[in-house]
Amino acid sequence: MSRSSRSLPLSPALLGGAAVLAGGIAAFRASPWPGSMLIRAVFAHNDRQIMQALQKHTPSTVTSFRDVAYLPGEPAARLDVFVPTSAFTREETLPTVVWMPGGAWVAGSKDDWAPYFMVLAEQGFAVVGVEYTRAPGKVYPAALNQLEAALSYVREHAGRFRLDPERIVLAGDSAGAQIVTQYVAGLDEPAYAARSGFAATLPREVLQGLVLYCGIYDFDRYFGAPHIIGYGTRVATWAYTGNPATTMDDNPTLREMSTIQHASERFPPAFISCGNADPLTALQSKPFAEALRSRGVPVTTLFFPEGHEPGLGHEYQFDLDGAAGQRALRESVAFLREVI
Repeated sequence: MSRSSRSLPLSPALLGGAAVLAGGIAAFRASPWPGSMLIRAVFAHNDRQIMQALQKHTPSTVTSFRDVAYLPGEPAARLDVFVPTSAFTREETLPTVVWMPGGAWVAGSKDDWAPYFMVLAEQGFAVVGVEYTRAPGKVYPAALNQLEAALSYVREHAGRFRLDPERIVLAGDSAGAQIVTQYVAGLDEPAYAARSGFAATLPREVLQGLVLYCGIYDFDRYFGAPHIIGYGTRVATWAYTGNPATTMDDNPTLREMSTIQHASERFPPAFISCGNADPLTALQSKPFAEALRSRGVPVTTLFFPEGHEPGLGHEYQFDLDGAAGQRALRESVAFLREVI
């Protein structure tokens, strides 16, 4: 036997390592859990860095109510409320921004953006950050029903927090933007909400507007194009929908989630933004803004030239150390004051 064709002996340790690797690959293919935990770890690392940078902007003139349970029996179903302290001394009620945080449906937390919510509250709003059970711990449409429960709780207990229950804006970033737009579509079309398995009972006249950052609204465009999390896109929707398929024919839930198809002319005014270095701008935010405008919905946008430097990636708005993040905050506040 020639040296080139001789088989090399495999040690038990090497064989064991190969078996572990094969088992790991099989686990990633068999369940969304391993991939979801990987995504969650990556998001947690990035979000910690953003939150640390936000800390220096945290105002001292805001009263916080943290980890308020809004749905009995659901440990993750908690919310934070941030209100300018002056609202309590003046006994005034404030328009309320209810924000669903993103995280690809599987990661993220309201706690990550608490400093940002406090900055926003300092501008004269009550801000509610909603925690919800991330997939695959609970699958679609659990997040929508938890948003419904959070809104019901906020309105029922508005007096405790100095909230105005008749003036509410829904806000969300990334997957949170998808969730709130689907909820609003269900408000406008109860039959659609019923088919999709979630309740949407917020009185329509209470909803004054939407603030949407870096969202996903069209799953035909979402798959098959290069974007920020690659492999993670399939795992995240698999975890959230319970179905690994990435086409609407094979995974009908993706059609229900594609709010570009379900948003009607009754949608409230919307503020939509996304960074120039975020592929979701061209794939999602701009087409969604155009679709709403074509239906007669008032839309305010903040987009940046393709050559803008520095490039503004996913969730750019939370970087308040940068000029673009500060501009996004100013324009969001201006929009909020206009609609409520």
